[in-house]
Amino acid sequence: MTGIEIATLITAIVGAGTGIAALTLSFANTWIQFSNNRVKLKVVPEIAYEDEEKGRWVLSAIPFPKTMNAAKQKQHRLGVQVTNLSSFAVTIRSVGFGKFKLLKDCIRLIHPVALQRKNCWPLKLESRESDWLMFNTGVDIPIDLLDKHSAYVVTECGHVVYGTSRVFNAYVEELKKEKKVRTKNVPDTA
Repeated sequence: MTGIEIATLITAIVGAGTGIAALTLSFANTWIQFSNNRVKLKVVPEIAYEDEEKGRWVLSAIPFPKTMNAAKQKQHRLGVQVTNLSSFAVTIRSVGFGKFKLLKDCIRLIHPVALQRKNCWPLKLESRESDWLMFNTGVDIPIDLLDKHSAYVVTECGHVVYGTSRVFNAYVEELKKEKKVRTKNVPDTA
């Protein structure tokens, strides 16, 4: 091989490598652009209880004994923490528990109370913003609706996001135990 042939071969290899790198980067850029245009929400069902020592509502996503005792004594509020992970603002239209797709199998929070913003429904969350939406009173959810232990959030554009947490799963298990005890203690009328 002569010097010109070697230079031509090196130029061809460098050109091919550069072309492959450019093609790979363009695919990656396209994927990133599609990803940036998606609604991304983090949905975490939580239990809140009023702490007399602190004089405010305390949120818990972990089944601490104090949290579970408040739930057993019906001195709790169920809620959903929603975090907007999208690169744009998202408006929350509906929040609840159960399976949203089957409207008969879900419980919806009607005009939920927002912890950080008062009297703002539907709730608009800017990018990287978060808020906690809760029931007005300590209400238990009918256990039949919770085959799938999850909370849901529906955006204004119809995007549905589900989420669960350890405290919510422990809460549902506690409700199931209570239901089992109640049905066991009911006298047979037959």
